[in-house]
Amino acid sequence: NRSSDLAHMHQETYRMLFADLANPSIEKSSPIIFTSAITPVYNNNPNYRLFYVDNQEQQLTDFVHYYLDLARANQYNVTDWVKQYTFSETFPSRLGQVINAERINEIVNGIIDRNQSETWHNYVWNSAALYLPSEQVYSRFLTYCVMRNWNTEGIEACKQRLPFIPG
Repeated sequence: NRSSDLAHMHQETYRMLFADLANPSIEKSSPIIFTSAITPVYNNNPNYRLFYVDNQEQQLTDFVHYYLDLARANQYNVTDWVKQYTFSETFPSRLGQVINAERINEIVNGIIDRNQSETWHNYVWNSAALYLPSEQVYSRFLTYCVMRNWNTEGIEACKQRLPFIPG
């Protein structure tokens, strides 16, 4: 259940890919970490990640996310890449430092946990490389359903089980 890093979502996000959606099991799952794009298309600042891997265990242990503020770059004619966040600091865990299925599932579940509003806040704030258009509306419950399900039927069934409360 090691993590995979993928791109082309134009947004930072996480997904849990379960072998059996009817009976989701961490042991039979694969976490996926989506990196937003280097392109500013879809309202993102260009961004990239620097990954840290435990060479002995061959496991992802952390990453640092950097972005280029296009408004500032255009206004002042500078191209300073700035650290946005470090995964381990933004999403601290009692599960250890390895970024695996348990760790990503902890974040996914934290999004709808009423006692973990910081998880939701950090996820939304960091999902678009510090560029969130004001018309963007997020629902933590819809986000949770999309992270846990890979097809429309699963997302719709999840939405029926959870309340829709914006923010």
